Amino acid sequence: MDNAPSAVEMTRNGDLRPISLLAFVLSGALMLIGAAMLLWRKPLSASIAYAISSLFAALVMVEWRPPLAFTGLGIGLIGVLVGVHMRLQVRAARAD
Repeated sequence: MDNAPSAVEMTRNGDLRPISLLAFVLSGALMLIGAAMLLWRKPLSASIAYAISSLFAALVMVEWRPPLAFTGLGIGLIGVLVGVHMRLQVRAARAD
């Protein structure tokens, strides 16, 4: 693993399409944005960011199967569930 090529090197060599690299980067960035939205108590925004992150991770996994894409997909789906749960709690508190 010490001499494993990076994603940028794989893109330069033609082993990885640039769209997959872009989707990989966007997946990670949207995951961080979703986490920030959860910290700021914005569950709807967090759910949307995590859902889009999961879609990008799934797009990456179609062509390239890095372990981080599997992890990102799992974290993204869990983030969607947490955001929906927080949203339902807020809605239930307002109904009381």
